Amino acid sequence: MSSRSNLSRGRTQTPIGMLPTTWGFEPLGENAYIKARIGWRGLSADEYTSEGALLVAGTHIRGPRIDWSSCDHISDFRYEESPEIQLQEDDVILSKDGTLGRVGIVEHLPGRATINGTMMLVRPDRDVFWPRFLYYYLQGDNFRRFIREKVSGSSVPHIFQRDMVRFLAPRPSVPEQHKIASILSSVDDVIEKTQAVVDQVQIVKRGLTQDLLSRGIPEQHTQFKRTNAGTIPSTWTVDRIRDLGQKRRPAVKAGPFGSSLKKSFYVPSGYRVYGQEQVLAGDLSLGDYYIDAGRYRALESCAVRAGDILMSLVGTFGQALVVPPEAQPGIINPRLVRLSLDPRLILPEFFCYWLQCERTRKLLASAAQGGTMGVLNAGIVKNLTLGRPPIDEQKAIVAALTAVDRRLDSEIAAKASASELKSALMSVLLTGELRVTPDPEPE
Repeated sequence: MSSRSNLSRGRTQTPIGMLPTTWGFEPLGENAYIKARIGWRGLSADEYTSEGALLVAGTHIRGPRIDWSSCDHISDFRYEESPEIQLQEDDVILSKDGTLGRVGIVEHLPGRATINGTMMLVRPDRDVFWPRFLYYYLQGDNFRRFIREKVSGSSVPHIFQRDMVRFLAPRPSVPEQHKIASILSSVDDVIEKTQAVVDQVQIVKRGLTQDLLSRGIPEQHTQFKRTNAGTIPSTWTVDRIRDLGQKRRPAVKAGPFGSSLKKSFYVPSGYRVYGQEQVLAGDLSLGDYYIDAGRYRALESCAVRAGDILMSLVGTFGQALVVPPEAQPGIINPRLVRLSLDPRLILPEFFCYWLQCERTRKLLASAAQGGTMGVLNAGIVKNLTLGRPPIDEQKAIVAALTAVDRRLDSEIAAKASASELKSALMSVLLTGELRVTPDPEPE
């Protein structure tokens, strides 16, 4: 790669931004075969078959891969009636309806395959556009802007074939395109491998959480009992949440009624109003809703303290976090409950892990009220029962699961770092701001 001191040399302004003078740019349709299914010819979901040609949709694109195992199948007749969109190796495909611009590239084609009515096929002339270079360019800023322009003012977001034909793409030499694609592919490989580790650690955590919260620390228990809280070690107790509270504070406290906390009461600064957005993100520093001191005093029964547990009630219900000592003074809103549990009986961290185990998730789902959006309330939470180990065993369980969480957080951070690197590289490689030297031709 050239040094950054030489990056500005030999560049010129073009309709698609600053490019090296040695790069061209052309409408995609002049050097690529672009096709989308015109209509659906009456094909409906009940015509899908258990085998046959694969039918690819945008939901089957998983990063740089197509998840062939999740694709539907169609009959030979339906496959053959649209030869113009039958897929080949290295075809680039993108979603043109719904979630616009989801881009994939066909690798390791397992057999006959085609695209559904929400997708578009782009098959570039390899002497002009290297397929994987084009795949990455269609993930870049220029194509994102193109999509925003097409969506703006449209009630039904859609990318038309005629638009893609006119879409301008840069044209480095094919060897340079090879090199750019190779660099970005190497970062994609890191992202993909890291995600595989994340997935595996999450599987391990789910299994470990279930085992520890139903059978306790391995080899510590030999006798178990069946209870309304599930099968648990015989030395554990069964408690309702309402019976685990602190003196002078209720175990479970609902947020204030809507009339007590109207938007008109919010002020630019003061006491925080905590809601689901902070709990779901796991970060109480988010958000900018505040009330003044007078309103806070009136709603002080809903105030939070260090060690309290905040739990979501609506939609994504049952998510929780422990209030840290550094949290700003404030109250909860109506979409949360506050749990103030006696730490001599149950550790807040243990309770949060209990909420994550499979049995608890099913219990909450069955108890949730409402139609399409499940809702819990304080009464439901108060009457939940759980198997409670002694404090020392709770500490050991929390330590084991915390160690897994640290590993998970580390891998997630590594993936985020690799994703940021990819984004930064795309911004300079796909515009020629950072030039690369193509690999030498094999002798």
